[in-house]
Amino acid sequence: MDRQISPERLKREKQRRYLIMAATAIILFFGGWWFLSSMQSSVSLASLRLGRVDRGEVQIATSASGEVVPAFEEMITSPIQARLIAVLKQAGDSVRRGDPLVELDLQSVRTEFDKLQDELRMKQTQLHRQEVQLRSELNAKRRELRVKAMQNDRKQAEMQSERYLDSIGAGTADRVREVELANRVAALEYEGMTENLRDREATAAAELAASRLEIEIFRKTLDEKRRQLEDARIASPRDGVLTFVLRDIGSLISPGAQVATVSDPKHFRIQADIADDYAERLHVGAKAVVHLDNRRIEGSITNITPAAKNGVVRFFVRLPADDIPALRSGLKVTVYVLTALKNECVRIPFGHYYHGEGVYELYVRKGNVLERREVRLGGSGESFVEVLSGLEPDEEVLLQTLDAAYKGRKKIKLKD
Repeated sequence: MDRQISPERLKREKQRRYLIMAATAIILFFGGWWFLSSMQSSVSLASLRLGRVDRGEVQIATSASGEVVPAFEEMITSPIQARLIAVLKQAGDSVRRGDPLVELDLQSVRTEFDKLQDELRMKQTQLHRQEVQLRSELNAKRRELRVKAMQNDRKQAEMQSERYLDSIGAGTADRVREVELANRVAALEYEGMTENLRDREATAAAELAASRLEIEIFRKTLDEKRRQLEDARIASPRDGVLTFVLRDIGSLISPGAQVATVSDPKHFRIQADIADDYAERLHVGAKAVVHLDNRRIEGSITNITPAAKNGVVRFFVRLPADDIPALRSGLKVTVYVLTALKNECVRIPFGHYYHGEGVYELYVRKGNVLERREVRLGGSGESFVEVLSGLEPDEEVLLQTLDAAYKGRKKIKLKD
């Protein structure tokens, strides 16, 4: 007779099956992982870029992003506030020196200029009238002084006569004293009139100088307005290509606003930006190398912007030949600024693995195995990176980053 299986036993059998299934799944998972790992633990030697460690010269350089810009580029601004009424040239047009580019509404400026001319003529007329009046006044004072001098001469003669009469007994001492007193009073009056004339001549000269200075200042204002009027006829300052021109006809242009830009289409320089952390390494005259279409062009830094903007310092590089056919405005290039030269140092070829001085985990070849090693790298140049520690000459090092599948591995097998 069959016996009925107890529920407890059924439960134990069920749990046992679950445990067997879970253990099988875990074994399969780790087995697959081990299999895949063993498949990925080797890499083809032909797919790798290896570099040999040696000793030699390293030109320490700092890289910067650059752009080809015209060697000569002149921005034309409006000297006055005016309305744009016509665009005579378009961006991209070749222009010659003196060619008109745009036309501004200059009627108000001309009216103001004519008004200033009228005011200058009025001031010149006032100055002439002032000169005539002062000359007449001074001449009258000089005549009075001459008359006073003649009167004094007559009184002097009268005093001599009275003294003579007194000496022969024909005059009196009182009369002599009276005449002498009158002479002293006349002399004092003459001295006062002379001083008054001298002071008036000085003040008249000062008044005329002030008036002339006022006219000179006004004339400079008029000349400045004339220059503004001439400059407001916006024309090309040089032969070149018009790279920018304002096109919003009818818009009101403020003084100093950019109206057009004329560039030299045949000669170029490099405009480069570098992080302000490296700004102290820059100086005018420093050697810079530009990489352009697999070409290496040496140049020098000509000027550096005095302040950083958004964490970037801008500088310009002059090229020895600025009319190279490969140069095109707007072309992006890489610039290396050479900052130091180190001789007989351990070095490895430059590669994309390098991103600045510091400690790296690099793979070094040992026979048919790549071994991970901690390496300290210093500065770099265009072709080489300085090795401070961790590598010895004649060793081979991997100059590229591996796929994520190899990340963290201490050893990687090489296969042909």
